[in-house]
This record gives sequence, C-alpha cells and structure tokens, in this order.
Amino acid sequence: MTPIVVEAVKKDTIQFGQSVLNQKAIDRYQANNVAQLLDHMPSVGSAGSPRPGGQTINILGMGGVADVPITLDDSVKTFDKYRQGSVFIEPEILKKITVDKGPHNVEVGNGGFGGKVTLETKDATDLLDEADNGLVDGLFYYTNRDSGNVKRPDGSEFLYSGQEQETYLAKLNFYPADGHKISLNAMRSGHEGWEPFAAMRDQDAVPTEADIAKYGYDEAWKRRLVDRDQEDTSYSASYEFNPDANPYLNLKAVASYSKTYQHDLRLPSVTGSAALLGNESWIGAQYQKMEQNSLIYDKNNVKKPDYNFGYYEPNYMPAGDQQMLSAFIEDQYQINNLIITPSLRYDHIENNGKPNRASRFNDPAAGHDYSSKTYTGWSPRLAISWKQTDYMTWFANVSKTWRAPRVDEQYYVQSAATTVPSTSRYLVPEKMLAIRVGNEMNFDDVFSNEDHLQVRLTYHHNRGGDEIFRNRSTFCQAQAENNANNGSGSVADCKGNYDHGFYRNVTDYTIKAYEAEAFYNQPTCHSDFRGECA
Repeated sequence: MTPIVVEAVKKDTIQFGQSVLNQKAIDRYQANNVAQLLDHMPSVGSAGSPRPGGQTINILGMGGVADVPITLDDSVKTFDKYRQGSVFIEPEILKKITVDKGPHNVEVGNGGFGGKVTLETKDATDLLDEADNGLVDGLFYYTNRDSGNVKRPDGSEFLYSGQEQETYLAKLNFYPADGHKISLNAMRSGHEGWEPFAAMRDQDAVPTEADIAKYGYDEAWKRRLVDRDQEDTSYSASYEFNPDANPYLNLKAVASYSKTYQHDLRLPSVTGSAALLGNESWIGAQYQKMEQNSLIYDKNNVKKPDYNFGYYEPNYMPAGDQQMLSAFIEDQYQINNLIITPSLRYDHIENNGKPNRASRFNDPAAGHDYSSKTYTGWSPRLAISWKQTDYMTWFANVSKTWRAPRVDEQYYVQSAATTVPSTSRYLVPEKMLAIRVGNEMNFDDVFSNEDHLQVRLTYHHNRGGDEIFRNRSTFCQAQAENNANNGSGSVADCKGNYDHGFYRNVTDYTIKAYEAEAFYNQPTCHSDFRGECA
C-alpha cells in the first residue's frame, strides 16, 4: 500500500542548524554529482570515488545509510548495496538542497544521527514569468550528462569515472481554487556501461600482460569489470491546502513511491559470479517500508546442493524488509523573545528476514534465524531560541533518539565453520543524545544600502551508545586481555561466551564539531564563507 502522509508544514525559512544551497549556488558549482555539491557545506562531506554511483554522504562524522536519509520531492532515495554509493540524483534537475545537521528533526526517525538531506527539483514556476492565469502549470525536463574520466592532480586518469546518464523529470501542478494545490511528479534516470563492481573503491581493475596476451585487449579489460544497468525512479502525488484567510491551517498530504534497481553481469567466460540486485523503498512521515532483495549466480558452486546449485542470496546482502510505523507531535510556545519548541516521536519497527535459498546459509544449527524482530521507542526533542537583540539570536537543541538494526546488520550470516556464523537478533537499538548550541547575527546596511551580513556560529556534541558494529578479531574481554599481555589471545579464550553474529553492540562514542558560516548579500553580488573543525 502506498503511504499517505498528513502533516502541517512550516514557513519555508532557513532554520537554525540547517545549510541551504539555492539555485544560484547549484549553478555556480557545476557539480558532477550531488555529493560534490554537499562538499561545499560545513560539517558535510562525501566519501567514495568519482565513479558513477560511487559516493556516500557524511554529516558530522556519520556516513552510514541509516545515519543520513535522503529525500527527493518527498521520496526516499537512499540506496544500500555492498561497496556502492547511496545517491544517484542528477544535480541539473535540482533547484534547492537543504541539510539538517544532527538528529534534531522530529520528522526523521529510526536513525538520522548525522542529519537529513532534502532535495527539491525544478518547477515550471521557476522557469516561467508570473501570469494572472495560474490554474495549471507543467514541466518536462530532459538532461544527458556525458563526461570523461576525472583527472588526478598528477595528471593520471581515474579509470571508469566517466559517465553517460539520461534523466527525465515531469511535473504537473493544479490550482483548482485559492489555497489548493495538487501536484504530480515523476523522475527517472539511468546509465549503463562497463565499470568495476565496487564503485566506491579507488583501486583500478587493470588487467595483466598475460591476460591481454591470452584474451585480447578488450576482453582482458572486461573480465575485471561488470556490465552495469542502473535505473532510478520515483513518483509522488501531493495535495496542499493553505488558505490565506486562515493562518492556522496548513495541510499537506503526500503519497510517494521510489525504486532503485541495479543489475550487474560479467562475461560468460569469467570464473566468478553475476549479481542481480534490487532495492525498493516506500516512504511517509508515518509509515515506511524498505524492502531488499538480492540474488547471485555463483558459477563455482553450480554442482553443490548446499549452495542451491549456484543460485542464492549473498550472505552479506540478505533479503528482507523493515517496516516502520511512527507518530509525532511538535508544538511551539513564544514568551516575548523566547521561543520553545518541544516534540515527541514514537517509532514501531519490525525487521523480517527471508531465509536464504542455500542451506549453507540457512542452517538453524549454525544460528541462522530469519524470524522477525520488533523494536519500539520514544524520541523526545527540545529546541529553544532567544532573540537577545535585534541583530543577535541564541539557539539550542537537545535530542534523544535511537535506531533499530538494518536488515543487513540483523540477518548477515556465515557458514557454520566460521567464528561468527549466526544472525544477530540479539542486537539492541543504537542510541544518540545530541546537543547543539550557537548564535546567529544579522546586520543590515553594513557597507552599502540594502546589503545584509549574516554570521552563524554552531557547536555540536553528539554522544552515541550501543553502536552497531562488525564483530571482528576480538570477541570478548578475556581475549583482549591476553592480546594486551602477551599477544597470544584467541577466540578460544572466550570459551564460547561471546556474540556469535557478524554484528554486535560496542561501546559509546562522542563526536564534537564547531562551525562558522558567514553570508553577505547585496543587490548586485553574493558571497559566503563556511568553515568547520571536528
């Protein structure tokens, strides 16, 4: 069922703790991907490689898929696949990017420890002059990005970083009466080509001279690559009711569907595997379902029954779904120059694993348990702002939130012969206590008439607990002590008393960050300065 979202929408202003790129900034940077645009914001960065689909977003030191949700016109666009990036949006179709830093947005649940990235696409009204007849407007936008390989500082090329990607955007808006708006949006983009499987890695898949002599130049290269077919689509429909006569009523309902599909094939002569992978998401402010499906054809094991004769789900990318049912409330109180905004959110999350086709990875004796697991919890938040003078405002946020394990983390398995073979159904939610304080100063007519200077200073302090992390090397306190004393510690020191899944909860961590931002606007020019220290 497609989710329906009903919520009140605040006035579109730059909130404290947000960074915004408008159309002029997006046009000025001429970025090749969304991650390059976000690199210009303080406390925001990208990781990975310049290859197509090889970038992930990092906010305040948090770069996991669950830590930084990304939406495009109210549709979730986060993609989660082994050694692949998380966002594939064409920058040319965007008009605005908003980044919420930290877990202080009540609309974000089950993670979002780093923050949230909101992408907005162009509208017909952004390209047309204002007119009296505003009953209907529409937009069809097509762009084709054809770029060569990125060059390193030493002049060498970053192989396979060139891309050719087509993107289609269609939008239709109806204004049946004053205060009413109905919108229909559709976006599709895709590319196909030979490239390394691990889009995020820097390592180049260079064939040896022996391979070139044996297979020829073209086949020798392609034997180390995959033929990737990637499609990214999203659809949304929304209704807004914002009557001018009633300033207390601002209603918006959204239904959205999003899908990212990636299909990789290798040459038939190559000894290895070909992956057939997909990932689907449905998103709403109150209901979300994320479904992950994967299938691999393993030529090396086509005669082995315990591998289902070569067809099975990769053990590191288990199939399953995560469903989230949420409700939240936020209110605002103003006492003279003091504004207090408390909020409360409740999340009910259910993880469901799908048993692996291969009995090697579906063995109850090895601890392979794909049954459902439920997590529930509350997320209280408090925001305060105080306007000390006409030009200076102080602000502070305190948020306590959590996230459930993802499907990958809960149902990742290995064979019974390994040290950590089982699913990780024992995992507890990862927790976060986040504090943000700062001030904002605004000055008019600084150097000339009609100019404006804004300076914002912000401090972030995020304290995480029960971090969900891979279970490697050291499995218990006894092993750690033996390693420290004589370097001979082993899993045998644990005497079987340790977490047998591939993931476990580890100790607490703290992330601190300082930001400084300055913006200067004058009728004929604009400049900005952004800095950070973490």
